[in-house]
Amino acid sequence: MRSIDLGHFDAMTGGDRDLQTEVLRLFAIQSELWVRLLSPDAPETVWRDAAHALKGSANGIGAFALAEACAEAEDAAKVMLARAEVARKLMIVREQLDGCLRDIEELCAAQRP
Repeated sequence: MRSIDLGHFDAMTGGDRDLQTEVLRLFAIQSELWVRLLSPDAPETVWRDAAHALKGSANGIGAFALAEACAEAEDAAKVMLARAEVARKLMIVREQLDGCLRDIEELCAAQRP
């Protein structure tokens, strides 16, 4: 199963393949920043804000499982979960992001002429 809802993404981009490739590549580039910030060792505001930003971008491309994992990480900050539980939730975010990035690579490769 793909981590990106292609129907949603197609609707958001009007089916424009060049735009889709550009958006996916920008998402991948931004993820390099997010992944560094998604550490339970970072201050709470840092990983929480990174999870929030990633959630919005993930929803935009149709990566709904990733967005949900980000929302759960954000919620961990609100209810002040133990550090180990925060680390577990952030690991899930990273795993979802890794799957999404694999799919992005595959989708971009398939759209090359």
